Amino acid sequence: MRTKLGMEISPTGENKYKKLLINMIYKLLPIREEKNDWQNYLSSLIEEIHGFEDLFEEIDEVSVIRILSKLQGLQTLDKEEDFYLYRKTVLECTNLIK
Repeated sequence: MRTKLGMEISPTGENKYKKLLINMIYKLLPIREEKNDWQNYLSSLIEEIHGFEDLFEEIDEVSVIRILSKLQGLQTLDKEEDFYLYRKTVLECTNLIK
């Protein structure tokens, strides 16, 4: 994987980042369950994924769009009764990272 600035990222580095991203997305669950500021964390996560999309030349754009769309949609699921759908969406996002 190569950045738009010409820096080469090894397959190992790419895999480590994917694992990190999965963990960051998954972290949305305990943050919300513990009644912490999950909306701020979510906004920061969306910003990072936008930066990832801007930085790399060869990415699976469809997956990135789906992940960003789902994460953006989480912002509307702020009621207690929305938690099941919130959880389902978070898990779907982690499964989209290949």
